Amino acid sequence: MKINRIHKSTLVITVLSLLSVLQLNAQDILITSFESNALGSINGQGDWDIETGTATVVNEASRVHTGSQSLNFVANSQSMVVHNISYGSSEPGVTGIVYVDMFVKINAMAEKDFAISGYDLFGGSEKRTFVIEFDTPEGSGGTAQIFNGGSRAYIGNYTFGTWNRISARVDYNNAGYQVIFNGREAVSASF
Repeated sequence: MKINRIHKSTLVITVLSLLSVLQLNAQDILITSFESNALGSINGQGDWDIETGTATVVNEASRVHTGSQSLNFVANSQSMVVHNISYGSSEPGVTGIVYVDMFVKINAMAEKDFAISGYDLFGGSEKRTFVIEFDTPEGSGGTAQIFNGGSRAYIGNYTFGTWNRISARVDYNNAGYQVIFNGREAVSASF
């Protein structure tokens, strides 16, 4: 059994750090800690594409969970859409079970919800496989939830300026996923 790790730090109105994506089928999807990326826009670096908003590689210690560089996302009164497309629509992507482990730190968010989503793009599909959403906050934080088909399931609360750990198990064979937020009980959902 081969275990692959993924390291990624990120600030998105938040700072997002993917610390490890573990897979049991020996497929590397994304392996980065942003340490080898050039400082500045991530657009065009590897499989990264910015549709709207801003995403820049920075080396500010306050925006990094692990390592010395992170990906900083900013959306000023606009939508933010940043893609990492490791597998395009003409090639089969991941299968089986995929593990995702990330740290998210939301520093400010005034007008819009923020979501981390995974999609299956094979054959022209845009089927959403998972969504982790942080709602528009009230006061010093807000709630996080996942989507179970069209309904939302609460996974926990977040506070501005605090790191939150999100661990997920995505099961492509059974079209479902489980999410653990800050060590709480796992919450299950379907694609």
